[in-house]
Amino acid sequence: MKIQKPDIPKKYMPTGFDIIHEDPDMIVGNKSPGILTVAALWEKNATIHGALNRYVQKGNPRSKKEVFVVHRLDQATSGVLVFAKTADVQDYLKYKWPETVKTYYAIVHGKLAKKNDMIESYLEEDEDYVVRSTKNKETGKLAQTEYTVVKETEYFSVLKINLITGKKNQIRVHMAELGHPVVG
Repeated sequence: MKIQKPDIPKKYMPTGFDIIHEDPDMIVGNKSPGILTVAALWEKNATIHGALNRYVQKGNPRSKKEVFVVHRLDQATSGVLVFAKTADVQDYLKYKWPETVKTYYAIVHGKLAKKNDMIESYLEEDEDYVVRSTKNKETGKLAQTEYTVVKETEYFSVLKINLITGKKNQIRVHMAELGHPVVG
């Protein structure tokens, strides 16, 4: 059974988030790069989470409707995001999240010597929100990234990436450390 999306005025449609599935339990959509998933110290309102809350409230400031974050994507990243429409659905999806197969693709500079490999390091974030690898297992969190080269040109490679762990900026940090930073 296909559920019809409600007729919501265009002004309430979320900017930077193309809804690809909506049902009574969740909203799934494609996030544009450059937009935060959730609020940060430097930006509280211009987020996908905020836009979706306005969307489900249909412009009614007294509405109690809201969406709940299931996972996040980095600001510079585009891709599919899932939001729950109730706290119970959020709890269920977060509980099942480790079992969910997630596939990432990245374009990186150069040709990689190994066409598939696993990168492993401990990541830590400093006070300026910069994430980098550390040898200190006490302050860092284990991050493991598997990659396979899908296609390469003279200057770039397309990688299919499987995150064994899911840490902030993990793909960017690991690829930069290999000498093949993510393009863009």
